[in-house]
Amino acid sequence: METTYDPFDPKNLRLPIDSIPVAPSGDISPPPKAAKVRTKKFIPGRFFPAISEAWLDKARALPGKAPLDVAIVIRQEVALCKSGTISLSNKRFQIYGDAGRYHKTRGLRALKEAGLVTVDWKTGASPIVTIVEDGDCIPFPIEESVH
Repeated sequence: METTYDPFDPKNLRLPIDSIPVAPSGDISPPPKAAKVRTKKFIPGRFFPAISEAWLDKARALPGKAPLDVAIVIRQEVALCKSGTISLSNKRFQIYGDAGRYHKTRGLRALKEAGLVTVDWKTGASPIVTIVEDGDCIPFPIEESVH
């Protein structure tokens, strides 16, 4: 009987012993760790900005939960952006909790009526929010960038 060459025979699939690289003795190091990927820009609970008491008291006195929620988110974003005016998108607002766009809208309207913020509404775009500080409120320090 004649034996035929079988390319899938395990004996034919083995590498020759001298072609396998061997690590030098004592030089066994673990594989490098993968870099950590940061998925969210904001980590809840890590940072809370300074808020003037008079401004916060006015926001807290408004009826409902939405005005205070939105006021705190606005102050957080103002501190992160280092600007008194921000664009408050639904996606940015939802980072802070489960509240939706209607919750944000109710809160913005209440804060605007109380005179705590000015809001520039445009159809199909995120509202542009500016914090209004009274004379008795200590304004949040905004760092000026020097070019």
